[in-house]
Amino acid sequence: FGYGQGWEVYDDKILGDDRMLPRWKRFETASTINTRFLAWLDQAPDRPFLAWLHYRDVHGPYLPPPPYDQTFRPETTRPLTALEVMARPRYLTLPGDGNDLEHYRAQYDGEIRYTDDRIKDLLAELDRRGVLAHSVVIVTADHGEAFLDHGQWDHDVSLYEEEVHVPLIIARPGGTPRVVDRVVTTIDLFPTILELTGAPVPGNDGESLIPLLEGSEKAYRRERAYSESRAPDGIQRAVRDGTWKL
Repeated sequence: FGYGQGWEVYDDKILGDDRMLPRWKRFETASTINTRFLAWLDQAPDRPFLAWLHYRDVHGPYLPPPPYDQTFRPETTRPLTALEVMARPRYLTLPGDGNDLEHYRAQYDGEIRYTDDRIKDLLAELDRRGVLAHSVVIVTADHGEAFLDHGQWDHDVSLYEEEVHVPLIIARPGGTPRVVDRVVTTIDLFPTILELTGAPVPGNDGESLIPLLEGSEKAYRRERAYSESRAPDGIQRAVRDGTWKL
């Protein structure tokens, strides 16, 4: 897909390919990414760096490691209809209660908790090394999951909120924690990161989020966000402001 363009080091060999491994271990990425990232950091611990760690654990086929596979055991059931089973992507077939929608949701939540804990471990290690005190940390995602909220299973099918409303956390040294209730978009990260590092910001479609980080909401000029999806039945587009979505 060309994601490796421009990086000094790009490593996407993170999934287990040993069929003798437990199934969850073939799809677990967070511990492997953390280990390889820290080993890379050790090669030049004092060099300024930009690292993109793309954890894939919160993703189909939703197989959290033990004990996270039991953390969110559902109290209710929601059996799948025959049409929902037929529409389910093959890679989403779960063992055990795989025909129960609440089981899928519980396993997804287990993946979220597992990944949260691995990010916590990584930040603690960076703090121990003295790196965190002068680092900007951004946590976000590329999509959500549909879970049949509007009739489809996973993602990249529609532009409903369950697919396009993603987390965004930006932590910087000396920053004051605040929750921002404004529409932003992930393309805003490009000028934001450049401005945070003191680099020149070329003309682009993004809007720096620095005013929002500093509490100057009036200085943030974006009024709406746009989305696009390559759905099976054709390209879909959406526009969203603070209240409405078309």
